[in-house]
Amino acid sequence: YQTLLMVQSMEPVPPRTLQPGVPRDLETICLKCLQKSVDRRYRTAAELADDLRRFLDGEPIRARPIGPVERAVKWAKRRKVAAALLGLSATLAIAVATATVVVWNQRLELAERNRELEANAKKLEKARDFAQQQLDDATFAYNRSTTLFDKFLFDVAHHTKDLPGSDRFQNAVLKSTGDALREFDARWPSYAPQWGSLALWYDRYGNLLLATGRYDDAETAYKRAIDYNVRLAAEHPDATIYPTNRVLVLLKLANVESGRGKSDEAAKLRAEAAKLLAGLPETALETVPGLEVRYMLGMAQANDALAKSDLETAAKALQASADVAQKLADLDGEPARKIEAISAKTLLGGLLATLNRLPEATALLEAGQRDLAKVADDSVAARKARASLAGQLGMLYDKLGRPDDVEKEYQASAKEYDSLAADFPNRPAYRVQAALAWQGLALLKLAPKDLPEAKVRYQKAKKYADGLLVDFPDHPQFKEMQATYDKSLRVIDEHLKKK
Repeated sequence: YQTLLMVQSMEPVPPRTLQPGVPRDLETICLKCLQKSVDRRYRTAAELADDLRRFLDGEPIRARPIGPVERAVKWAKRRKVAAALLGLSATLAIAVATATVVVWNQRLELAERNRELEANAKKLEKARDFAQQQLDDATFAYNRSTTLFDKFLFDVAHHTKDLPGSDRFQNAVLKSTGDALREFDARWPSYAPQWGSLALWYDRYGNLLLATGRYDDAETAYKRAIDYNVRLAAEHPDATIYPTNRVLVLLKLANVESGRGKSDEAAKLRAEAAKLLAGLPETALETVPGLEVRYMLGMAQANDALAKSDLETAAKALQASADVAQKLADLDGEPARKIEAISAKTLLGGLLATLNRLPEATALLEAGQRDLAKVADDSVAARKARASLAGQLGMLYDKLGRPDDVEKEYQASAKEYDSLAADFPNRPAYRVQAALAWQGLALLKLAPKDLPEAKVRYQKAKKYADGLLVDFPDHPQFKEMQATYDKSLRVIDEHLKKK
């Protein structure tokens, strides 16, 4: 039974397994004879005899050996479970091998990408370092250019404005300053970090233009300064410096309108400044810009009160301005601040003399004369202060009945204003003051009936008024001055003819 079972279910053992010396062709013939499938065996004994003869004669046999694939298929049919497990194992092995290859390829690709990223990172780092260097260079160049602009152009313009006969040179400097400022403005209109510099520069530029009588250009500069201070106040709502500066520049803009003779426009601007000032905290008013605002506003209020002949109110406003000017001088210590304080006290002393508060006026003006002598300064501001102080002292001495001192002080005032008007012919304020000084000297000669000398002095005053009207034909104050001098000269001529 066991033998029959093996014959039915098992493949025959290859003879070479039992006897390695058996030739391979003979083994093939034997195995073909033992195939379980009829189709795979020899069909006839003649075919078997033919293959045996071929083997004996050394010729190729017709039977073919069973290949490994066919042998595997037969084995799988006999052992289905084992074949399934082997197939699964092979599949898993193939899957693992495939996955290993994929993972390996991914690792290779990732490594390549990492190398590329590292290379790019190095390039980016170099590019960043280069960009940083370029930025540093550009920042240095920018800071250097703005420093040169601030220190060179503005300082040159500021210092040359006090040099006699420098009008042509200063015109060129102011033009260069304005051109450069407009280029900065055009390049950085939306660059917030630059707004502070632009606000300051336009303010300083406006000061230079106002001092030289360029009212239209000064107005444009001051308005740009106001615009930037408004932007800065919106950008920094907790900072008080920007609204304070805005008020300060508004008052300077009012001075421009006053210079043009437009007192109503100047009053509107001062009212706007006073309204804005009322909204500032007290601490803002104690800063240098806040003190400057208080000084300028006090001077403006004094002028408005004088225009209404309210001398007491004007005196209070001048006293407040003089106190603030002295505080600024104490804080700063610069000669210009000291001169400003002396000038404010000079105006107050003149007004006190008008109010017949003569002892106060005398003490104030003579103290100012002593203080001014201590200031080692021959600037235009100092010269203006000396001229103004001499004029106010002359008026005071007139009230005190000291005619010799009156003539002396008025002559000193006229001489200083003549000098300023000659040195700076394009600045109308000096010509106005020179005309008023000669008018005062002419009046001194009317009382003793020295009409020829009074006429000479009025003619000098009229010459200034005529020149002012050539440059400013629509200015009401200059028209009034010219009309006054023409009338006075006609009256003097009539008296001289009668005499």
